[in-house]
Amino acid sequence: MNQATTAWRQSPAFVQCVLSDQEQTLVRLVSQGLPDWAIAAEAGLSRAELSDCLLAIFRKLATAGLLELLLYSGDEKNSPAVLAN
Repeated sequence: MNQATTAWRQSPAFVQCVLSDQEQTLVRLVSQGLPDWAIAAEAGLSRAELSDCLLAIFRKLATAGLLELLLYSGDEKNSPAVLAN
């Protein structure tokens, strides 16, 4: 994958094009650092459904997990660079 493709895939615009409204809501809730049970309750999902939805998001965005998902969320406050400091 070239740099332009990688940059586009990491942009918030890409996330909005690829993810459903519910999936975007889940990404926002994850980026707020809420625990699984709180995210599931807020989204009206069981924890098993939440897990399935997060796995689908990871596949759509080709991410390895929650840390990479924060990169895609566009949430600078909770980005991995800030979390590492």
